[in-house]
Amino acid sequence: MQRMRCPDKLAPMSDFALRMIVTAVAILMTAFVVPGFRVKGFFSAFLFATALAFLDAFLWGFLAPLSWLLTIITLGVAFPLLHIAAFRVAALFIPGVEVSGCFAAALAAFVLAIAQGFLAWMTRVGG
Repeated sequence: MQRMRCPDKLAPMSDFALRMIVTAVAILMTAFVVPGFRVKGFFSAFLFATALAFLDAFLWGFLAPLSWLLTIITLGVAFPLLHIAAFRVAALFIPGVEVSGCFAAALAAFVLAIAQGFLAWMTRVGG
């Protein structure tokens, strides 16, 4: 089954919007499963997905090249910590999203990665 494509001018923006919708659904699934992580509705999940996308782009674009030494020293723990930090910072700024602690943020980030990957695979978004 082939994925439907938009006209070339609209493709990057529609792909981004579709990824944010899939991520928002994954966030709602994660909030249902992870204790200590609450999302009030789809709009909050969509805003949270967009904030995570921009924070990840900033963190990976700016901090990841600087953290290679830290990654080598910590045997790979630095990269998940960047994801957890992005998760916590995004939750601070988005109304309707609550994270009750670092463990909840870590577990939610892990579950979100799995849920998002599964939904992207099921919908063939992002590839």
